[in-house]
Amino acid sequence: MVRPSLDAAARVAVLRRLFREAHPYYGRLATGLALGIIAGVGPTAYAWALGGIENRVLAAHPPDIRFLWWIVIAMIAVAATTNAASYGQNYLTAWCGQRLVARFRVSLFERLLYLPLGSFESWRPGELISRLTNDLGLMTDAVSISLPQFIQASITFLAATAGMLYTDWLLSLVLFACAPAIVYAVGRLNALVAPSELSRRSRISRAT
Repeated sequence: MVRPSLDAAARVAVLRRLFREAHPYYGRLATGLALGIIAGVGPTAYAWALGGIENRVLAAHPPDIRFLWWIVIAMIAVAATTNAASYGQNYLTAWCGQRLVARFRVSLFERLLYLPLGSFESWRPGELISRLTNDLGLMTDAVSISLPQFIQASITFLAATAGMLYTDWLLSLVLFACAPAIVYAVGRLNALVAPSELSRRSRISRAT
């Protein structure tokens, strides 16, 4: 049987412990964060490029072909830099995440070796095995995949928001007015998915 979900205080305690355990990897994580900023800001350059092409090439008479070539070269450079930064960020974050989870596996296994035999009576063997494999696998995905994507998407969102406000603040405010409805819909969807995920993990535990 899967344990109930953690409350807010327990989640904060777990996050603090994760940050403490990740102390040896702070340098690489900081480098990955810097690369994530580059990878997140890069895609916003395409919007400015399209605006320049529309104003100086498509709507201009005569069109500024030289400017168009400069835009093409700049976009190739931006794409190469963004992809390289994204690769570096994913590699460093995955490297740190894999080693962090490996440390958790070793620590957990050592902990199990020295537990009194009576402690295992409160755990079903299948549940214990499932936590050692499936739950740590989810943590690996969260650290190695979800975290880099979250950082890059957040930077892209902030950069795009700044660009929108600079271009047309009134239209941006109209778009932001729709944000609460979108946040509510996403929250409701997560609330519907979470019990199914817990049920799935419980079935995996029983099957094991």
